[in-house]
Order: sequence, then structure tokens, then C-alpha cells
Amino acid sequence: MDARSDRNAIPLAVDLDGTLIATDLLWEGLFILLKKNPLYLFLVPLWLAGGPARVKQEIAKRIDIDPASLPYRAELLARLRAEHEEGRKIVLATGTPRKFAEAIAAHLGIFDRVLATDGPHNLTSGRKRASLAAAYGDAGFDYAGNSHHDLKVFDAARNVIVVAPDRSAQRWQAAHGAETMPAPKRTLKTYVKMLRVHQWLKNSLIAVPMVLSHEYFNFGMIWECLLAFVSFSAVASAI
Repeated sequence: MDARSDRNAIPLAVDLDGTLIATDLLWEGLFILLKKNPLYLFLVPLWLAGGPARVKQEIAKRIDIDPASLPYRAELLARLRAEHEEGRKIVLATGTPRKFAEAIAAHLGIFDRVLATDGPHNLTSGRKRASLAAAYGDAGFDYAGNSHHDLKVFDAARNVIVVAPDRSAQRWQAAHGAETMPAPKRTLKTYVKMLRVHQWLKNSLIAVPMVLSHEYFNFGMIWECLLAFVSFSAVASAI
């Protein structure tokens, strides 16, 4: 059996938040929920009393996400696509709610199985390790993760890919000599994307009343329009 065949016999499990995507769907979902109705903010403490899984499930019940809009890590996604095409089983193993995980899996079309948070149990750390070990055995899977939540899974995996690691994962990677995919360096393009500058253009509609009333030489009104444009643009970026 050649190296490629040996590798393909072992599934590759991939974490979602912070690993496959450069964000956390808990926060993304919470912001979308509050944008939909800010009054949900008063329910969040009640949900938190039931644990992280309860919060995630309550948010998932009330909103949908657009998988195409998520910031996927291009290098890792290209690697997963290539290995999927070679016949390797790719598993999405995530603490995000199943509703979101399956939407992402359907969008990407490269996952053979989805392990995600269901019911009251948050599929992270020890629970994720137990779930993967039950399915494939200790050292019966490779794993790509990024954070301290993944350390227990790292210890149970045959091979590990540490992606854009936090400090704990970085220390684990250095101690074990694991493969790493560092986060790309931030450039001006990165910050432009984070600020969602493309969403600012619609705010130019603020100036329409001024133009239609032929007040474009009214410097006080011009200043107010500019201030409103910057304010609305900042709100768009913040959301």
C-alpha cells in the first residue's frame, strides 16, 4: 500500500470555528439574532444558564446563516477539496449546531459525515474526542483544529494539522512537531474585507435629498451628510 492509499484509509476530521472558517458561528449567529430583534438580548442570560449548547441551539432555532458568505480559510479548503477528490473521507467535527454544520457541509459538498452539537451536549473538547474515537478509534483519524478546545482531540488523533493556532494550540504544535497552517498575514485587503467597504456604497443614498433639493453648495448640509455617511458605514462594518 503506497503512502497515498494509507492516508486515504484514515478519515480526516476538521473543526469548523476558527479552523475551516476564520470566525466563530456562535458570535456570528448572536449578532444576526440581535440585528433581527435586539430584545433577544434579554433572553441570552436565561439560555446561558442552560450551558453553551443551549445558547447555540436557541440561536440556531431563530436564524439561518448563508454558508457562501462565510470567511473560509482558502489554503485548508483547497487541501480538503484535493483530498476529497482523491477519495479520502472528510468529516466535519464541530461544536456548532447541526443545523448550521449541515448547511455548510451541503454548500461545500466535500464532507462524508457531520458530527455536530445536538440537544444538550456541546460537541467540543472531550466530547468531540469521545465521538471521534467511538466512530474511528483512538489514532484512527487525523484532525485539523486551532484552539485549546482541540487539545484533547489532538492527543487522540493519528496526525494533526494545527490551523491558525491560538497560544495553547501553538505550544502543542511546537511540542509535538505537528503540521501547521499559520494564519495569513493581515494586509490592507484584509482590513478592507473586515470593514465590509462594499456595503458602504448604499449609504450614498443619504445624499439624495440634498441633491434633489439643490443644496449641494450648502456646506452645513454637506457636513451633516458626510457625518451620517460615516456613521451608517461604521454601523454596517460593526454588524
